[in-house]
Amino acid sequence: MLYNYPSSPSTLHLTVSSGLLSWPIDCVSEFKYLGVVIDSALCWKAHITRLKTSLRNICRNMYVLRRYCLFSTVLSVYNGLVNSLLCYCVCAWGSASNYLINAITVIQKRILRVINKMPARSPSLPLFKQSSLLTCRQTFVFRCLRPCFSTNRTQKENF
Repeated sequence: MLYNYPSSPSTLHLTVSSGLLSWPIDCVSEFKYLGVVIDSALCWKAHITRLKTSLRNICRNMYVLRRYCLFSTVLSVYNGLVNSLLCYCVCAWGSASNYLINAITVIQKRILRVINKMPARSPSLPLFKQSSLLTCRQTFVFRCLRPCFSTNRTQKENF
């Protein structure tokens, strides 16, 4: 592998050579891999920006859906659309800055208020408890710690 270090880090070029073949690898600011947008600084801002866009679109659709469906049906749609987006690779991007995670939580609260037909300024904590849902940060903590507790439980049972 040949490295060429230019004056600016954004123009880093790598050349991978394998026998007779060689091809350059350009440095990019961000790329999408398996649905997760990874940026060059690993700050997850690009991924969370796209996630916020998706959640806003879902929120808009929930306004229409809540008029025609039962609460249980709309909550199932929430679990299928919103929760699946929030849980996908959350152990990777969930440790992003608080201001990025809080932006997602604000949209998540708005969606819950729309589902429950509540005013915009109503408290959201009772809605999370009533629906048995977790906030984005709580989902991150739960998903990252769940393997630790399940491993400890199986180890204790084996003794």
